[in-house]
Amino acid sequence: MSRFTSIRKSALASLEADGGRFPVGQAPALTLLGRGYCHLCHEMQQQLVAQRKRGEIADQLLFVEHPHVVTMGRNAKDENLLAAPELLARAGIDFHHTDRGGDVTYHGPGQVVGYPIID
Repeated sequence: MSRFTSIRKSALASLEADGGRFPVGQAPALTLLGRGYCHLCHEMQQQLVAQRKRGEIADQLLFVEHPHVVTMGRNAKDENLLAAPELLARAGIDFHHTDRGGDVTYHGPGQVVGYPIID
């Protein structure tokens, strides 16, 4: 099991504390995920968003450090991607499309990224 998988399972398990629900209206729950892959973080965020919409958990604030990755948000323009996905792959840089609103974005080691899930 990877370090991130272990941290992810631990973070998800913490959401089941107190009968599976955090009291709504309290300060956001802070989760430090360590280094994690973009697609795994996105899956976790989707689960947490659904739980938050149902009022099952309080607001969340996730922090993660991604390995080298370039993402294209739903508002991205192809001409803003300055290297072909094949070139990125050869350089060891992951490439993902995302449903977030941003343009082309690089994340990498040493950069801490925060993902708020707030109602």
